[in-house]
Amino acid sequence: MVKIVLDIAPVLDHITSFEKYGGFLIYIFIIFQLGYCFHYIMDRYIIPTFNGFCVISIYILHTKIHVPFLMSIAHTLPEIIIVVFGVLFNEYYALSAGMVIGCVLCGTVVCSGVTSFNSHNPIKVNPYAYERDSIILLFGLLLYSLFAISLHSNNGDDPIGTMCLWISFGTYLIHYVIAQITTRMLSRSVVKEPQTDVPSETEGVVKAGLVLVKSSDYSEAMFTESQWAELWVDIYMDEIVVREGSTNRCDELFKVEMKDIKACVIDDVDSTIFEIVLYDRREIGMRSSHRAQWVGILNCLISNNKEEGKKQVGLLDITKWSKIRQRDVQGFEKYLFFVPIMVMKYTIPRFNFVCSGILTFVVSLAYLAIMGFGLFVVSLRLSAVLNVSREALGISLCSVIGIGMRHIINGWNAGFKGCGEVAVGNGYYQGLFNICVVLVVPWTIFYVVLGMSVNHADPFNSYVVYIIIFGTVILITLHLLVAVVASRVVFGRLYGLFVVLLYAIIVIGSLVFSVFVKK
Repeated sequence: MVKIVLDIAPVLDHITSFEKYGGFLIYIFIIFQLGYCFHYIMDRYIIPTFNGFCVISIYILHTKIHVPFLMSIAHTLPEIIIVVFGVLFNEYYALSAGMVIGCVLCGTVVCSGVTSFNSHNPIKVNPYAYERDSIILLFGLLLYSLFAISLHSNNGDDPIGTMCLWISFGTYLIHYVIAQITTRMLSRSVVKEPQTDVPSETEGVVKAGLVLVKSSDYSEAMFTESQWAELWVDIYMDEIVVREGSTNRCDELFKVEMKDIKACVIDDVDSTIFEIVLYDRREIGMRSSHRAQWVGILNCLISNNKEEGKKQVGLLDITKWSKIRQRDVQGFEKYLFFVPIMVMKYTIPRFNFVCSGILTFVVSLAYLAIMGFGLFVVSLRLSAVLNVSREALGISLCSVIGIGMRHIINGWNAGFKGCGEVAVGNGYYQGLFNICVVLVVPWTIFYVVLGMSVNHADPFNSYVVYIIIFGTVILITLHLLVAVVASRVVFGRLYGLFVVLLYAIIVIGSLVFSVFVKK
C-alpha cells in the first residue's frame, strides 16, 4: 500500500479567541474572493483556451465526438483540482466531496432557479435531454451515497462502495455515447424558415437590429458569461456588418461578405439560435427571438450570391482570438474584486503567436491549483473554528460563495441574456460529469490503481450525508416531476424562487445537524 505523506493537520491547531469571536469573517471574505477568482479565470482564460484546443482537434480529426468530453473537463477543472487535494490529504476527503456536491446543487437547482427569476420570459427546456440527464444524475447521486455510507461504515474497504463508483462511471460513458448518437440524429438542419424576398434593387440596409452574437473564442463551450455579446448587426445586399456596440452608430467590429457564406443553419431545439457557416469552416453564432425574419432574409441573400468564396485558411487562422472583446468588469463588481482581477489580468498571458494557448493554459492552471489549495486550507480552518462538519461546510458556504459561485453568476447572466435553457442544460450536464467522473476517477486512480492507503480519521458524518444526498435527490426530483407532468418543461419566476428557498433550507439543515449531531 502506498502511504500518504502530505499532512496539513497543523492548520487545525491553536484556535484563537480572535477567530472565534469575529475573526472567522476574514476567512469567509477570502473564500468569497477566491470564488470570484475561479469564475474570472474560467470565463476569461481556461474555457477560451480549451475551446482553441477543441478547434485544433476538430481540424485534425474531422469529428466533434470528443468535444463535449473535453469541454466538460474544462468547465469542471476547479472541482477536479479540489477532489485531487481531497484525495491527497485524505483525512479531509469529505470536505472536497462536499464542495463538489455543493457545486452540483449550485449548477442544477440554484442555477435554474436564479436563471428563471432573472429571465424576462419563462425558461423552456428540451424535455428529452432534461429528463435523461436528471434521471442519470439521480442514479449517480444514489450510487455515490452508497459509497459515502460504506466509507463511513467500513473505513473505505468495502468493495461494494468501490463497485458503486465504477457503475456510476460506466453509466456516464453509456450516457455520453447515447447523447452523441441522439445529438447527431437531432442535429442542426439547413434553414427551414421560409425565404423573405428581397428586391435586387434594394439599397442600403436590408435589416438591422440588436442580436446576441457568439464569440468564436467560445464556439464549443456549453455556456459561460462572456460567450454571448449583444451587438448591432446590419445586413446589406452583399455583406453583413457587426458593430462594436448596441447601436447603429458604433464602429464596425467585423464584416462578412455574402459570397463567403455557405449556409445558414438553425437549431432544431432552441428556436432562437441560428449560425452563419462560412466556406472557411468558421461559424458565427447568433440568437434572436425574431429568428425567422433574420434567417429568411439571409437565406434569400445567400441564394442570390451564388459566387462561392471558398477561401482556404490554415489552422493558425481559425485559432486566433475573436474580435468580439470581453466586457471589462465595471461598477460595484470592479471595486469589490479589484485585487484578484488586476492580478490575473496583468499576469496571465494571452497572445496570438503559435502555441501561445499552451502558455496561457499552464499559467491559468497554476493559478487554479494555488486558489484550490488556498480554498481547501481556509475552509479547513473555518470548519475547525466554527466546529462545523467539513462536508456540510463544503456543500454550503464553500460552494455558494466559493467554488460554485461561477454557476450562480452564469445562471444570473443567462437569464438576463435570454439563454436560460442553455444554462440549465449545461448545469445538469456538468453536475452529471461531477458526480460520475470527477468524484470517481481521482479516487479510483489513487486508491485502487496506485493502492494508496485510506486514512480513517475523518469518515463522512452519516447524518450529514443523508441530508445532503437525499436533499439533493428531492430537489432534482421536483425538477423532474415538472417534466413528467407537463408536455414541455417551463421554469417561471415563482418556481425559481421556490427551489432556491428549498435549497437554502436543506443547506441550513445540514449545517445545524453537523453542529449538534456528533460523529
